[in-house]
Amino acid sequence: MVVTGKESNVCTYNQLTDSVLVLHQCLTEFVAYPWFERRLKFYLFGADIAPRGSHSLDHERHHQLMANLIRSAKSGSDWTQNDLRAFNITIQRVDSTVFFGSPDLPQPAVSQVVLQNERKPNNVQLDKPDRQFFSLLNAAERGFEESAVDDFAVHVFRMMGYDDNGDRIIRTRKAIQLFMCGHKVVAQTDVCVMEENLFQYLLIQEDRVCRTIGMFVSTSPNPSSQRSESYNDPVPQLVAEAIAAFSSNNHRKSVANVPQDAHALMRGITMVGTTAMFYRIPVTQQLVDAVAIGAYPAEETVISQFIPPVPALGSYPEDGMRPLVNRHIVFQCSEAFKFVSLNGSFVAFF
Repeated sequence: MVVTGKESNVCTYNQLTDSVLVLHQCLTEFVAYPWFERRLKFYLFGADIAPRGSHSLDHERHHQLMANLIRSAKSGSDWTQNDLRAFNITIQRVDSTVFFGSPDLPQPAVSQVVLQNERKPNNVQLDKPDRQFFSLLNAAERGFEESAVDDFAVHVFRMMGYDDNGDRIIRTRKAIQLFMCGHKVVAQTDVCVMEENLFQYLLIQEDRVCRTIGMFVSTSPNPSSQRSESYNDPVPQLVAEAIAAFSSNNHRKSVANVPQDAHALMRGITMVGTTAMFYRIPVTQQLVDAVAIGAYPAEETVISQFIPPVPALGSYPEDGMRPLVNRHIVFQCSEAFKFVSLNGSFVAFF
């Protein structure tokens, strides 16, 4: 259908588009399942409503429409893809060279028992870390509860030495304050790697200042499990946590009379069941300010996503780290991620 504006009683294409965007926003805010949102977007923005010869909205028109969207304060755990769109945030998939700076992934410093056995070997005396790996892998795959995925992620990080250097610790359920649309809300990490005593001069009355090592993990139960009640996209939650961390970092620096950062590169991992994906999240003060007042940023924030190059990528969401080839590649990615996240001087902290 093509809509024209030749007659006064016929709505224009721009008017129809405005109505469609408002309807899309309202529905996606109340729809819990990502598959419905994807179908909704397809139907609403399909070629049947676009005029001939037009493939997209004019950029300025699109910016104006997005700026007029109604934004509301919500906790980080309630963020959806709609919130990313509302704050001009997009996801771009990149390869190993772009993400890690090299096409070659390092070999993981992990027990060969873990790398060579798909399931826990019988009648073999295993070291405690190896035995727990298989038990926690089983629990995370079943999708009974999100805490099983958190426990599995923590164990993998400890096996790989994410907390070996300095005063690093691995925390779960750490809450970070986030200012959104004029209100104070909370972005709660599932798992994060932290360091104590970064700013020694903030140690006042036994209060300790902590920072993350640019490392956040947002987890969800395996959506393929029949026991999993629902599936929440962990990526928007991860982004909310990164924005909150950047803001918290600058607040601490302000209190310590240290120059604040105008921008920083945060790093994170999402885990759905045992399926891991890696992210680089650039955060600017302009983005933090936009979220705080509920405004549409003029500058687009592009997040880099790296999916481990497993052979059967189509079944990776269901297979996760169970197949040995997948497990080896994910551990390689985690090894490379540990190096750039924990050793790079450009990594942002809070």
